[in-house]
Amino acid sequence: MNPDSLSAAGALPIDELEAEFARRIERERVLILCAPPGSGKTTRVPLWLLRSPAVRGSILVLEPRRLAARACAAQLARALGEPLGQRVGFAVRYTRVGGASTRVWVITEGILPRRMLEDPLLDGVGAVVLDEFHERSIHTDLAAAFLRETLEARPELRLVVMSATIEPEAVARFFGGAGLLRGGSAPYPLEIEYLPQPDARPLPERAEAGVRRLWPAAGDAQGDALVFLPGARDIHRCARRLQERPLPGHPEIAVLYGAMPADEQDRVLRGGAGRRVVLATNLAETSLTVPGVRAVVDSGYEKRLRHDPRSGLDRLSVGKISRASAEQRAGRAARLGPGRALRLWTAAEHAGLPSAEIPEMCRLDLSAVLLAVLEFHPGDPARFPFLDPPSPPWREAALDLLRRLEAVEKRTFALTPLGRRLARLPVHPRLGRMMHQAARWGCLDLAALAAAIIEEGEVLTDPPRRAAETDSDLGERLERVVRFEDLGADRQAAEALGLDPVAARRALRARDQLRRRWDGAKSRGQTGRLDTRALSRLLLAAYPDRVCRRRAPGSGSALRVGGQGIELGEESGVRQGELFLALEAEAPEAGPHAVARVRSAQRLSPDDLEMVFPAHLSTQELVRFDDAREAVIGVQQHTYLDLVLWEREGRPTDPERVAEVLAEAAAAAFERVFCPSAEAQQLRARLELARRWLPDADWPDASIEGLRRRLPELCRGLQRFQEVRRIDWRKALHSKIPARLRARLERELPERLALPSGKSARLDYRPALEPGGLPVLAVRLQEVFGWAAAPRLAGGKLAVLLHLLAPNGRPAQVTTDLASFWNEGYREVRKELRARYPRHAWPEDPRAAGATAGPKKSH
Repeated sequence: MNPDSLSAAGALPIDELEAEFARRIERERVLILCAPPGSGKTTRVPLWLLRSPAVRGSILVLEPRRLAARACAAQLARALGEPLGQRVGFAVRYTRVGGASTRVWVITEGILPRRMLEDPLLDGVGAVVLDEFHERSIHTDLAAAFLRETLEARPELRLVVMSATIEPEAVARFFGGAGLLRGGSAPYPLEIEYLPQPDARPLPERAEAGVRRLWPAAGDAQGDALVFLPGARDIHRCARRLQERPLPGHPEIAVLYGAMPADEQDRVLRGGAGRRVVLATNLAETSLTVPGVRAVVDSGYEKRLRHDPRSGLDRLSVGKISRASAEQRAGRAARLGPGRALRLWTAAEHAGLPSAEIPEMCRLDLSAVLLAVLEFHPGDPARFPFLDPPSPPWREAALDLLRRLEAVEKRTFALTPLGRRLARLPVHPRLGRMMHQAARWGCLDLAALAAAIIEEGEVLTDPPRRAAETDSDLGERLERVVRFEDLGADRQAAEALGLDPVAARRALRARDQLRRRWDGAKSRGQTGRLDTRALSRLLLAAYPDRVCRRRAPGSGSALRVGGQGIELGEESGVRQGELFLALEAEAPEAGPHAVARVRSAQRLSPDDLEMVFPAHLSTQELVRFDDAREAVIGVQQHTYLDLVLWEREGRPTDPERVAEVLAEAAAAAFERVFCPSAEAQQLRARLELARRWLPDADWPDASIEGLRRRLPELCRGLQRFQEVRRIDWRKALHSKIPARLRARLERELPERLALPSGKSARLDYRPALEPGGLPVLAVRLQEVFGWAAAPRLAGGKLAVLLHLLAPNGRPAQVTTDLASFWNEGYREVRKELRARYPRHAWPEDPRAAGATAGPKKSH
């Protein structure tokens, strides 16, 4: 079929925009096309570009997934009446169909940024189509950012951004202006239903009930039903329920998800002879057309990956979709005729959903993205123009990893020669670093197969919930895949080894391509017998930040680099050895006691660390306080990065550090070690009162905090709390009183007061350390006869609390107001005590009487 006759074959709603599109693409460098789901954007636009005289060269169409890319290319080729691989081809990871005559290349998103690293101007490319842009995948956002710079250098290049639910204004601003084309009405009427009230049953049960609710209507229209569920487990559970209680007409129950073999996916997309219920993940949400669908049941959930920059781990969780995704899913029901969509949530819940998904650039690991950015646009990546710039923690975590992998210079943003090579590999920088190490050690095939299995995913048909004991979870899979290859790589060999044949073949194909991409070799050597020591060291090169040390022998609980706790799951068989590598681990849920969980591990030895990263190892002399012994000890500590590998006790050799550590411990436990004498407390109280009542002078700080601050100097030469308890605090305080203030302290806040009796009495200042406390003068009542008023200190500003003692030494009166006592209280005290102590003086007027120091002498 000639592109000129496209509109004649199976008209689609988008066809109404064909003429306008042709005019706009002549003058608009960037065109944003917004049209409803199912209107035909993916099917028509690449072929409109093929016929446009404004487009000279090939046309690249970016699709979000491999399945979508293959299906889109096949559909375009059918529209042209040609076999796939002539004017229309496709390229996904490890697979390429097309040749010199191919003008329309449908590719997965990750391919374009890597191509632009080698060919920034996209020589020979006339147009690029970013399909399903609303998904905001990390690769599409990166491609958009690269294209923005390329468009400035190539004004003849055309870019079309397509989506049903995009916010076009922000995209237009990002590209410095863009044309907007809306239209292509919905193909057919669509009726959307909600639940009347929330349903708390498990998702598979809710989905089954939804299918049974819509199936009679779908049966009347002779259409199929498409059910959206978050993952394969929910899909298979729902499928079993529908098979145990068949629907009217006994439709086929089909499933569709990313990990299925490609031929099985293609079979579902081709349709069936009878009616079907297709249970799918969000793989079927956009781009793909599942034929025959007239009813959609939407669970409202999807699996979503999120990176934790603090731990460097990812977490795959099930979460609610956005309103934009719900619109995309519902639109699947009205592509072939009037449709119905049942949303398994209430209308009120729908209003509370986010309007769109969080861009992957703001929630995924950015190390591969930043590596590409630093190659394409050298300089500080914080200044690189992203549509939605990632937050600093994500960016800094990625840079830190790239520096640990030796891909980026430590103090700049410049790529190392290794970093430039890693940027061009179709694998994560970690795995590229492993390939680099393998090339030096002569085990490139082993590294390539390990990288392929890690990148492609699980190869076992039924991974055990509790794995058998092993030194390497990945090694178990490697050995089976190698054996599978030796046995001919057929289905029978896969069944005997418990392997998914499609996944195993895909891993072998990926290994060969990685091998070729690394050194250009046309053929490979045999992977051979597994060398677990080599595998340990290769994986360590890729995951230097994932080294863990068990808390106890045989324990699944461990501490990893970075200081976080981690727990080995039962899926891992690595149960022996003090050190292991957390190869596949999931970031913890939020919570104070949450820890990361390891699904796949690799046993390590100290020799592995010494061999691969000797610069990360260090031994240092530490000084530490031992709480049990209440003493400072010396520790020799051997670490890998910040992970302690072993410690040995010894004598501390740095006296300054000993004093510092002892002082820190004593300050934290000051109540236990502060044992001042009564004289020290006296002086401390006098100094604190001086600071309060005589603030014009620079008195030493004798507060508890001030004493804590003195600990570093006072702990010099000491090593134990027992010695700290013996510190002479009076001497320590007195030494800090300037010579010029010592006389003033004695004058204003004396240790003793002269009494009318001719004697002197000691003042007790210690009560003044308590809130509201005053200095106390305890003196026999007869010794203060002659005083008209109580003495005052600190220039008359500070009262003294008098304890006026009876002859038996007990207080007869406690007062700060002696004058009032003489006037009001003395008479009653005299009356009571005169009879009991007749040998003592009890004058009627104590002010005028002479003071006495003891009883009257008998004659």
